[in-house]
Amino acid sequence: MWVTFNFILWGLLIISLVTGFTRDYAKRIIQSLIWSRLFYFLIISSQFVISIRIFHHDAVTVIISDILCIASIAAIERGYQKLESQSFKRLDSVIMIIIITAAIIAQLIALN
Repeated sequence: MWVTFNFILWGLLIISLVTGFTRDYAKRIIQSLIWSRLFYFLIISSQFVISIRIFHHDAVTVIISDILCIASIAAIERGYQKLESQSFKRLDSVIMIIIITAAIIAQLIALN
């Protein structure tokens, strides 16, 4: 149940990010930022529950998964800050996509 919830939240977060980073209006960007923060707060919560339950199986993979999850949140926040200051570049989006993809893959590996 937690795993399904976690991956649904990742999907909703990605939709929110695409919506936020393709808008031009500051009001829409801020709304997307709020939704993104809600989704990644819930992702952290579900990740914490999953980590507690599977930590004894493979601690190293769980720790790496948790670190990548936190790194993806930091990349998202940095992206929104650059978007608001109008200094967001294509490289920033590529880095964010790589970190988010790595976090999702690390969670999949930790669950197996």
